[in-house]
Amino acid sequence: MPQKTLVVITGPTGVGKTAVAIRLARDLGTEIVSADSRQIFRDIPIGTAAPTADELAAVRHHFVGILGLDEYYSAAQFEEDALAVIDRLFQTHDYVVMCGGSMMYVDAVCKGIDQLPTISDDVRRDVARRLAEDGADAMREELRRLDPVYYEQVDLNNVKRVAHAVEICLQSGKPYSSLRTGTVKQRPFRIVKIGLNLPRQELFDRINCRVEKMVEEGLVEEARRGLQGDVCLFRRHDGLSDSRGSVAEKHARLRQEAAYVVCQRCRHALACPDRLRRCTPSCFQSVALNFRASPGKKLQKCGVNAGKSCKFAYQTVEKSCKICLKSVVGKALVANF
Repeated sequence: MPQKTLVVITGPTGVGKTAVAIRLARDLGTEIVSADSRQIFRDIPIGTAAPTADELAAVRHHFVGILGLDEYYSAAQFEEDALAVIDRLFQTHDYVVMCGGSMMYVDAVCKGIDQLPTISDDVRRDVARRLAEDGADAMREELRRLDPVYYEQVDLNNVKRVAHAVEICLQSGKPYSSLRTGTVKQRPFRIVKIGLNLPRQELFDRINCRVEKMVEEGLVEEARRGLQGDVCLFRRHDGLSDSRGSVAEKHARLRQEAAYVVCQRCRHALACPDRLRRCTPSCFQSVALNFRASPGKKLQKCGVNAGKSCKFAYQTVEKSCKICLKSVVGKALVANF
């Protein structure tokens, strides 16, 4: 009896994973397990570049558009759910295709993740409340107090990950880092990983075309719908609570916070054109720089020169990103909310 095989298609945004996965799944006569932590949610198919109706009809997909925007989901839950689907598919197929760029989801299936405590509703609400009331900096400080080891390892700009680590510390009574064993679990099937890639310029051109198509298909309207009612998707998917104040107040804050847009060519511009000043290209090309601007704040220091102010002249971003020169800076998609 041939060994069952999970074929994993992964790679950067815009590289063409969906098309390759569909072709491969059709050739193998099997189905696709999506490993995308955003496409799993309903109501935002444009912004998440979810498979189209034709693509979904061509090959059956699992874990696409199955959750509401207000539903909690984790990589641990995905590991359990995806393995159950894969096991069921292996009853009638020799191959299963998994496709997606959310590497935590991919690793959850291929390697397994550490067994962590289930977060109680009380702890989750308490952390969400503290994050909403005290802000991200206070949450980072709380993590440093509870687990200084993980504090040095985590991406501190990923507020959702920081808050989740605090939840685990509070729930378990132990530092999160002590629970992270990194042990790779053995799976009862063969795993073949295929990583797709393209030349950098070609990939950026594809992303530019994709974003323009998204706008034409109604990306702005879809984002506005996400700001309706009690679910503010931008805050939720940044790991922030929806609990502060009325819906109107939340939306007023979002209009300020949503001033962040991204250059759809190089992914470096992080604020609306009228708010951001930037260094010359030669400075920004440095891999040492991790620049982030905030609404209402002055330009932050450039990290190229050991924390000192950048020696290059600052430039005002109007319609072009100063790195790639050609790309419109995100078209200020959220500027009119």
